[in-house]
Amino acid sequence: PASVPDSEVSPSRPGSESLGRTTILVMIRHHVLMVLNDDAKDMAQPIVDALLEWAPSCVQIQKYSVGVDIGITPGAPDVAVVGEFDSVDEYKAYATNEGHVKIIQELILPNVASLQRCQTEF
Repeated sequence: PASVPDSEVSPSRPGSESLGRTTILVMIRHHVLMVLNDDAKDMAQPIVDALLEWAPSCVQIQKYSVGVDIGITPGAPDVAVVGEFDSVDEYKAYATNEGHVKIIQELILPNVASLQRCQTEF
């Protein structure tokens, strides 16, 4: 976890723990890797565009990166997503957000061969 002096952090900030003179900030990082079906490789950019268009409306997102693989490593996934959230509850609100679920149901699931998700603390 990141460590910053108390003077830089609001004492009421969710997800922070005070340990003496230093506050430990625990945030959630969400990672997604998508391999698209062979006949759906052209859907990578529309998926990225839809997520990036929707993301600013989701107040729980602190940072969001979405992109299409640039082809350096053979066999790499087609689309990657990394999102950062202040807490597990904020991540859960993002994951169940109506707009997010709609993109998953309408664009991602019909076109994906493999979908890997992982959440980490940082």
